[in-house]
Amino acid sequence: RFDPLHALELIERHAVQWVNFVPTMMHRIWRLPQEQRAMLDLSSLRVVFHMASACPPWLKERWIEWLGPDRIWELYGGTERQGSTVISGTEWLTHRGSVGRVQPGSKMEVRNEAAEECAPGEVGEVFFLPDLGAGATYHYVGADPKRQGEWESIGDLGYLDTEGYLYLVDRRTDLIVSGGANVYPAEVEAALDAHPQVSTSAVI
Repeated sequence: RFDPLHALELIERHAVQWVNFVPTMMHRIWRLPQEQRAMLDLSSLRVVFHMASACPPWLKERWIEWLGPDRIWELYGGTERQGSTVISGTEWLTHRGSVGRVQPGSKMEVRNEAAEECAPGEVGEVFFLPDLGAGATYHYVGADPKRQGEWESIGDLGYLDTEGYLYLVDRRTDLIVSGGANVYPAEVEAALDAHPQVSTSAVI
């Protein structure tokens, strides 16, 4: 089981330079008493990469304040490797909430239900197209990918800004429609988890 204090002790003991966390780990580390975090030497740590689920903006801000924006990085993409985005902590401070811009090797679009490309700020489904074509990086056994032509989706909803930075809102399958309004569980969870007496939450 993940032990947040022991993780920091190991970083200090072995002078670890690079770690890969998921936001749940970051949350548990941040909930440690401040004096415990402060007593450990993390100066060797050059890169904290986080991925695999949405990181609440309040939590990312705390880590940037703690370790500095140059050490905090985020990767978004599917295991299938159709495409990915990356953002540094420095970029994130001017594009709060973004998961970054598409990386070399693929193209990215956000599309509405009519399969039309969304305007900046308009929420739609995120699609990738690898430079080598659909299916170039993986194949499913017993399942079919979700495609529009050659473009593929891993089921996430989001929007782009005018500079091409992607902002995720939630998984399409998690979306709740209530009273004609879209409710994104990830946003509700982020608000709940920001409370100091909440360890974790799941909204359905």
